Amino acid sequence: MRANHPLRRLAAIGVVFSFLLTPTSALAGPETLKRSFGNMIQGPIDLVLAPITAGIVEYRNLKNIDDTTAVRVFWVVPGYIWLLGLHLGASVLRTLAGVFELLPGLVLLFTDAEMDPLFAPSEKSEAVIWDYPTTVFDFKLGVDYTAAPF
Repeated sequence: MRANHPLRRLAAIGVVFSFLLTPTSALAGPETLKRSFGNMIQGPIDLVLAPITAGIVEYRNLKNIDDTTAVRVFWVVPGYIWLLGLHLGASVLRTLAGVFELLPGLVLLFTDAEMDPLFAPSEKSEAVIWDYPTTVFDFKLGVDYTAAPF
């Protein structure tokens, strides 16, 4: 049995790296990967910000509703609990969607194809705390998951 020669191993590693570093003609599909990274990183942050986001959303909703003052006062606590649970759950779904989109995003990076979002509310809703798009990923913190325009 022949022992592997170190030069053969080095040559094989060189060939693999040359294929990996070769420029390709179409690197036009980064949106899925961009969304994946954004959701994986910002989903847990949204989870922590959920009490603040729920409060802001409830305040905005109570201000814009045409109900009586008694009805508004009665629904403050149940409404906040409902919105808090909704934002906590949606933040977890946002994180999981980012995890599930990672592998397809890596595959689609080298094609012209894009994948539709697995969790559209994080993509389509407005952020009540911070919204700032970049080339790496879009910063959307404190997403209002109740007001997703469909």
